Amino acid sequence: MAAAPGGNIIIGIDTESAKVKVMHVSGNTYSGATVETYKFDRKLMDAGDYVSILDSVFASYDQNALASNAISLVLPNNLIGFDFVGIPIMSKKNMADAVRVEFNALYKNNEALQMIPTPLVSSKKNALYILLIVNRAMINGMTQIFAGKKAAVRVKTFEANALVNSILQFRPKARRASFIAVDIKKNSTIMAVVNKERTVGYQNLPYGYSILSRKEVNTEFMLVDHDVAELAVINATELARKKKLTIDAAEAEELEEAERLAEEQRRQAEAEAEAEAQAKLEQSTENAENAEGAENAESTVEKTEEELAAEREQQALDAEFAEYNDEQKEEVKKPAVKVFTKKVPKALPMFMQRPIPESPEEFIAENFRIFEKRILLLKKHCDYDSIMPNPEFIVINMPNEYAFIIDRLNEDEDNGIEFRSFDPQNEEAPVVKENLELLGAMFAGTWNKQNNL
Repeated sequence: MAAAPGGNIIIGIDTESAKVKVMHVSGNTYSGATVETYKFDRKLMDAGDYVSILDSVFASYDQNALASNAISLVLPNNLIGFDFVGIPIMSKKNMADAVRVEFNALYKNNEALQMIPTPLVSSKKNALYILLIVNRAMINGMTQIFAGKKAAVRVKTFEANALVNSILQFRPKARRASFIAVDIKKNSTIMAVVNKERTVGYQNLPYGYSILSRKEVNTEFMLVDHDVAELAVINATELARKKKLTIDAAEAEELEEAERLAEEQRRQAEAEAEAEAQAKLEQSTENAENAEGAENAESTVEKTEEELAAEREQQALDAEFAEYNDEQKEEVKKPAVKVFTKKVPKALPMFMQRPIPESPEEFIAENFRIFEKRILLLKKHCDYDSIMPNPEFIVINMPNEYAFIIDRLNEDEDNGIEFRSFDPQNEEAPVVKENLELLGAMFAGTWNKQNNL
């Protein structure tokens, strides 16, 4: 792996496809930009070992190529945390100390975290700070990988921030405004909340424009397994039945131990009761046999062949019935096996069902309602949260073939907000619209400076 000297190397980690993306840009031109992808072991990502992910990819990378290019590192959004703290107005130094005190009180592992505070809004009495939080050891470990190859990392940022940088760079009309940026890729989607040229929040969706089928209607319920609502129902059900919870292993072990002890006590009591009943039964049977012995001795001679055959048949039926009872008892004792049914679409009543699409465009528009719902939910969250900005419009980046959806969204007055297309066809290279979350690292010195790590 090598790169031409004197350019820019932008590195990102795609968590959906388990690939490291490396963008090469010569100078400040984008027409010749290229992107290479390298697969990594998903187990490393599941373990949170992102340092080993980069180390495995760049172990054989040409050292001279890295040293002669400007390196930018774009972290996945899930490695970044946002928080807000409010403090009273005082001197600049005292306010910085107060922010640190509040942060230390909120996070017990504060020594392991890197925190970057930035003033968001202020009044005569109070100021609100936005905190950018990341794991310190992870950032240092990633930096050391390139330092070992005598290459310095010029910029360290994250996907949502780089996405906003690209939109602010290429769309001047979006500057100084509050809006929601939506970047729809093939298998994933990034949504970022912007407050006057500053990224203040984000949300990732685990699906992209690949769900915009032309032949069938998709539902979000079938696209994502066990969302928060489903997990809440599962945990509540398991708790009610005193079964093992999916989130609290310690409590589950305590419940299992209590159930085991209760089961042992129950079995012991049943065994004692059964032994006592058996003893009484044997005693009564012995007495009856002694009393009937003489009578049977006198009457046996008088029994006919038909009576003897009837007795043998009755004894066979009794034995068969006893064997059947034993089998039923064994089946009752066997623990029930929990069977998880296959996930199927939810059946909706007629008044909740939408008309069936009749053309490929209508199928696409109907499937896009999944994105529309998530976008409007994020907008409503911003409207109701006094800390978040009120979005003025939505900027959507997606392939040109879906551009007609923007007009349909704006025709719906119920949306209550303007939708704008990123208009990727106006750019020189397709690599721009396909990798906004990477290319934006080049503009980190112009936009969103406070969100650089």
